[in-house]
Amino acid sequence: MVAVGLLAAAAAGCIGFVAAARAGWLSRDDAAVLAHRETPGSRFLTVKGVRIHYLDEGAGPPVLLLHGSYLDVHAYDAWARVLARDHRVVRLDRPAFGLTGHDPHSAAGYEREAEVVSAFADVLGIRGAVLVGASSGGTTAARIAARRPDLVSRLVLINFPLARRYIKPERAYALSIWLRDEVLLNYQPAWLTRWMLNQNLTDNAAASPEMVARLTDEANRPGVLEDRRRLEAGAHGYTQAEREADLAAIHMPSLLIWGRDNPLLTVKSGQDAFARVGAAQKRMAVIDHASHMVPVEKSAESLALVRQFLSETAAH
Repeated sequence: MVAVGLLAAAAAGCIGFVAAARAGWLSRDDAAVLAHRETPGSRFLTVKGVRIHYLDEGAGPPVLLLHGSYLDVHAYDAWARVLARDHRVVRLDRPAFGLTGHDPHSAAGYEREAEVVSAFADVLGIRGAVLVGASSGGTTAARIAARRPDLVSRLVLINFPLARRYIKPERAYALSIWLRDEVLLNYQPAWLTRWMLNQNLTDNAAASPEMVARLTDEANRPGVLEDRRRLEAGAHGYTQAEREADLAAIHMPSLLIWGRDNPLLTVKSGQDAFARVGAAQKRMAVIDHASHMVPVEKSAESLALVRQFLSETAAH
């Protein structure tokens, strides 16, 4: 009887937790998260109705960095420390991530995000930048390079999806997404953040406790998880034909970087994307023992490839 009672109490606790999560009662206080997670270099700029959090460091030719899904500006901390020695390095939290605010526009997806990021670059006076985009941020970067070539001198794309059908999450990762989007809905516990990160990394030690805590706080700002679902739903409207047309319209020197052990997007998917890039000067590099979140887990190796690419294309 005691065991039955304990099981009943545990079941009731789980049901109560899920109900509270779905209702949004477990969300973090937005002002408290902002106050705790801002850095001394944090800046905010409202563009097209979106309050964007960004960092702007160094001086010289501009570099604009777009992180991947579930991450934030700190995905590029190691890169920025080096690049800022001789470049102006601008990195922003994409809408629905980090400390950037809600996008009130009815549309969501990469097309809308490309418009917001392009307008952001216009306000900051960025022209002819080295544009870097990882994962879903790479899809946005490719669209910007195709539609606003005045903003981009060279392009770096990392583990980005040519089409939705190329994305093949393993069972554990698919389960983590299902738990977040279908069960808990409006709350992402730290254990789920850690699980999701580790499904995208070959070296699970890269998902440090500080990283997990920060990304959990950011995910649980009010309305953020709903915004991410809107972004995901809107991404389906950007068809493979449209993506391929944008890649074909890219003519500046381009570098694609892939993780050889990336289960979400295979090297073959990267090769298919590479074949469609219209640039005459392009190359693809594959990093061994790397998974999906390359700038996080292989920061030194990936940055070395970028620095080499910039040196080789400096005259163009």
